[in-house]
Amino acid sequence: GNMTMLGQQGQEFLNCVGSTIIKPGHLCVPSYASLLPQQGLFQSLVLTLLSEVTFVSDPPEFVTTVLMPALLGSGKSSCGGSSCKIPKVKTLYGETLGYMTLSAL
Repeated sequence: GNMTMLGQQGQEFLNCVGSTIIKPGHLCVPSYASLLPQQGLFQSLVLTLLSEVTFVSDPPEFVTTVLMPALLGSGKSSCGGSSCKIPKVKTLYGETLGYMTLSAL
C-alpha cells in the first residue's frame, strides 16, 4: 500500500531520525549560548554539518518509491532526491544565527 505522512507526522519522523544520528549534546545547547561569538560560530557550523539526512534502503527502490513520496506528500518536508533537511536542526540554526546577530549589536 501507499503511505502518506501528513504535516506534523512527517516533521516528527524527520526529527526522530535526526535525534538518533546526532549526538545529544549538539542539539541540547540552548540557542542563547550563541550570544558568545565563539559558541555561536561553533554551534552554527555543527548545525550546518548535521542538518541533512540521506536515506539508504534495501531494496534501493523503497526510498524513492515509498519513503520520499510519503514525506513529500506531507507538504512541509524539505526533501530532494534521497535526502531531507531535519526540521529541528533548521529551527535551531535560525535561532543560533539570530542570537549571534544580536550579540554583534
